[in-house]
Amino acid sequence: MEIPGYKIERQIGKGGMATVYLATQQSLGRHVVLKVMEARFDDGAEFAKRFLNEGHLLAAVNHPNVITIYDIGITEDFPYISMEYLGGQDLTGRLAAPMAPAAALDTVYQIAGALAVAHAKGIVHRDVKPANILFRDDGTPVLTDFGIAKHFGDTELTSTGTILGSPYYMSPEQVEGKTVLDGRSDIYSLGVILYEMLMGQRPFEGESAINIVLQHLQTPAPPLSRELRPYQPLINLMLAKNRDERFPDAERLRQYIRDLRPAPGAYAHPEEGRPAGTGEERRNGSPRRYRGGHVTQQLELVRRRRRVTWSVLGVVVLAISGVLSWYFISELERYENISIAPIDRPVRPAPAAEGLSADDGRLAHLRSQVTTALAWLARRSLADNRLTSPPEDNALYYFNRLLEVEPGNPEALQGIARVAGAYADMADQAVQQKDYKMAEQYVDLGLQVDPDNKRLQVLRSNIQLRERSLFESFFGLLGE
Repeated sequence: MEIPGYKIERQIGKGGMATVYLATQQSLGRHVVLKVMEARFDDGAEFAKRFLNEGHLLAAVNHPNVITIYDIGITEDFPYISMEYLGGQDLTGRLAAPMAPAAALDTVYQIAGALAVAHAKGIVHRDVKPANILFRDDGTPVLTDFGIAKHFGDTELTSTGTILGSPYYMSPEQVEGKTVLDGRSDIYSLGVILYEMLMGQRPFEGESAINIVLQHLQTPAPPLSRELRPYQPLINLMLAKNRDERFPDAERLRQYIRDLRPAPGAYAHPEEGRPAGTGEERRNGSPRRYRGGHVTQQLELVRRRRRVTWSVLGVVVLAISGVLSWYFISELERYENISIAPIDRPVRPAPAAEGLSADDGRLAHLRSQVTTALAWLARRSLADNRLTSPPEDNALYYFNRLLEVEPGNPEALQGIARVAGAYADMADQAVQQKDYKMAEQYVDLGLQVDPDNKRLQVLRSNIQLRERSLFESFFGLLGE
């Protein structure tokens, strides 16, 4: 492939709809990253729209912690984006072991700055994860890959089941399939990353994707280790299941972090200063803030205060225990014949939906959550083109599980039809390329999913007729 003005050096990555190359921009002699869409513009209009959408969104977010876009164009009907080349690794490569709290908070602070600018423009990223946080050579973290970002309230690009993020870092509202997401969804994902940076492991792990997704819906934020407890309130605020209980925006998150670690020069933009944090401000709705310095300073301060406090309390306790001992001994004779009996008060059952017991209500709620999680995983697998493989992690598997939980579920029935339709599309494309063997394989796979699919049946007949015609033509030439 040739793109005017660029010399492609090598391929450095490949995704579901694009290939990424390291290239040289010849006019300036600098290294750039070229992200080139796999399908031609006319062959995949929806993917092309989403692809170019990424470039326009990135160009709109001008911030030192957002990757820089140089150019957007189409060559040979293949859309491409030219962007800044980052020499450092991504955050995933730094998570083999827990990070120092100061470094973890600094990374979150800077990425939150990038998100604050994006959110102010009405853009929610929707896929904040370690692989999408890269580092420049000087260590500056940079947010990348706005491929599935959208404007608040824009649902057009999700109408066909576009993936909504990575299962490990997704927000509960993404699982629930809410059509309108806002910046609080990105804050939740960033909270998962912060936990992983501090603890060296993700907050929600599981043997299957469905288990992880259900934890996002049900399981509270796990506790940090003892030495990291000062950061637990921050984790709890970022990972609240109800988005109304999280930070209202990324800038408020940054204010909290500045109060948590107000060390001079600790952040990328020290000129922003520390907020006043008055009592009046907190009463007006700002989140509660933990006050202190670096974690080692905080712990040492706590230890000193504890030593003084326990010394004073020891003296007070000794004095009080003497007084109480005299009092209870003197009162014992007066109450030696009094017995204590339980109060005869009926236990009030927890409220339940009309016509349902409390157990029935909990079961219905759990079934609803499982249904939601399976539907999300099925849509995501379909968008990733994982139609019938790998085993137990593909669109057909999740749609079938959805039908087991809720027989007749319309989304599952339509989804299975879409899996068969996807195989029909691939068979069509193989026929156009005259690869009839591959086309026949796609047809067979599709008919295993939906044996009554008329389009697949017609395709199979056409392929068989074409093969028979070629076979007869071949022997006709031999007969001559």
